[in-house]
Amino acid sequence: MASKLSKTDLVMLLEAIKTPAVPKDSIGQVQDTHDDSTVDVKFMGGDHKEIATANVNPTKLMSFKDHVTVTDSKFWDIIQDSRKESSDDDTFIEIITDKLVRLSIPDIYEFEKIYDQYHDKAYTTNLWAAANIINGGCSDDGFMDFRAWLISRGKEAYVNALQNPETLVDVTKVIETNYGSFGEAYLEAMNYVAWEAFEQKTEREMPLFTRDHPELTGVEWDEDTVDSLYPQLAAKFNRQSND
Repeated sequence: MASKLSKTDLVMLLEAIKTPAVPKDSIGQVQDTHDDSTVDVKFMGGDHKEIATANVNPTKLMSFKDHVTVTDSKFWDIIQDSRKESSDDDTFIEIITDKLVRLSIPDIYEFEKIYDQYHDKAYTTNLWAAANIINGGCSDDGFMDFRAWLISRGKEAYVNALQNPETLVDVTKVIETNYGSFGEAYLEAMNYVAWEAFEQKTEREMPLFTRDHPELTGVEWDEDTVDSLYPQLAAKFNRQSND
């Protein structure tokens, strides 16, 4: 028996709607529910474009939550298995994308949902400071890619880093260049593996829906003295000698 739909639930349209025109298999998000058991659904296409908002009988919808099998544990298993099977970040992205393509559409969305939750949770000043030390600086976009990289390293590395960023000493590698020592701890493509998997599976862009974004948590730090926060990281990447 199908679950009762609630606001923000994701659904797929099982048969086309004529007015307003919404194609079969369109993906939408419940905006409101009504006493007559119908629901208002916003259907989205690719590139953040809205197709239409329609009042729909739930019998014409497939609720994603009734078909999800990806749990928190499975999320980390997918990442860990992909990392074990890969030799570098590029092959890791290829392998994890292939694994996601084999999932159902509701599970691809669930993976993306869990990913966003962990990405948001890592939006802390402590980790931003660590990223600054490791990468020799870290912009807003750079910190997004650092958190993506951190998640890609697996649950143990992620949890340890949230508790104590100094543990990243054991996870990062030093890359020596003419400009100094860097960790290259960033992986932009990890932000988009679910999107890429959806596109490969369906040959269309993944419809995305508005969500709340996190507030930065933690104590502010000064870039001139950030190295003193994590001396082990600073020593590994020769930051202290630059003070």
